[in-house]
Amino acid sequence: MQSTLSSRAQTMQRTKQLYEGTLAKFNENKTNIEGLLSMDSTKEERKKILQECKETELAEFETRIAGFDPVYKKMQQTYDTLANQIGDYGELLKDCDLKVCSDFIARLATMQEKLSQIRHAITDMDSAIDLMRVKIGELDIHQATQDYLS
Repeated sequence: MQSTLSSRAQTMQRTKQLYEGTLAKFNENKTNIEGLLSMDSTKEERKKILQECKETELAEFETRIAGFDPVYKKMQQTYDTLANQIGDYGELLKDCDLKVCSDFIARLATMQEKLSQIRHAITDMDSAIDLMRVKIGELDIHQATQDYLS
């Protein structure tokens, strides 16, 4: 059970790093869009696409990003609670009631499922940002494919 708990901590850290990378990509893309919109040399047709992206995709991503921190904090609290409860049992965990062990296992499994959902949501958003970069001409499709696979 201790190794499973340790594994969840590592998964949470990797999820946080994945999110931070996606957030950096989002912020860079947002800056690029705003910069291109402010340039006089940007063609009107491209400005129209940029403005549409700013009003739709960027606004959607900002909402999704704002929702991440509370979800992650709740997962951190869940982890901390489980770690404390499992730690309280210590060596007695080997001899504890089957119901108690089953409860811990179920809670760790639920936590893993939620972390997987969060990772999928982050990965989906990261891919959507790449597609938006292709749409506005900041990234070619070949590069987007390479970024996705790496």
